[in-house]
Amino acid sequence: FGITSTDEWMEVDGVRLQQLSRQLTRLESLATESSQRQQAARASLRDGGGAMPEAVADQSLQAMKVQLARLQARADERAAVLGANHPEMLALNTDIEGLRNRINNETASLANSLQLGDRVNQQSLAEARAAYQQQLAKVVGMREQHNEMLLLQRDVNEAQRGYELVRERLDAVVLRGNSTHSNNALVDTATAAIAPSGPVWWLNLSIAALLGLFLSIGAALG
Repeated sequence: FGITSTDEWMEVDGVRLQQLSRQLTRLESLATESSQRQQAARASLRDGGGAMPEAVADQSLQAMKVQLARLQARADERAAVLGANHPEMLALNTDIEGLRNRINNETASLANSLQLGDRVNQQSLAEARAAYQQQLAKVVGMREQHNEMLLLQRDVNEAQRGYELVRERLDAVVLRGNSTHSNNALVDTATAAIAPSGPVWWLNLSIAALLGLFLSIGAALG
């Protein structure tokens, strides 16, 4: 019962170990990808953030960049005929600066999101590794215990076979002893005589007298 139960638990824990292994592999892939994206975003920020894939894919951010380019072109055009302190130029420069700040903030927000996602993935990866190592140690320990139980069970089986063999030999000896006693049964117990059984003098004397009497009668009749 013990070994069977252990086999069942080992199978359950083995399946759990495989599940954790697959989860660990998936999280390792995600963590590697998120780390690379986070590093690329950090490098892109130093160059203005324009090359960051997430920024390129953000339609709202791209629309603001298009608007910024238009404002910049208009400012360049108006600067040729207006002074730097002209109200229109001041307004254009204010709009340009404000839009540029929005673009920078949005780009930084995207980079922060990547950094946060990478931190979450790295944390999940660390937890998955710990769970996998813990489950692996559990499975290894159960396998060692299972092997020990198998050795103990083998010793018990050998001891049982040895006991049965000795018992069979003992039963055979007892059976032979009973068979020998049944062929030589004891009839009676012999006892030593108190006095010698013969010769009995008085019996011999009586017989001799009777013989003498018979001879006398026979002679008289003859």
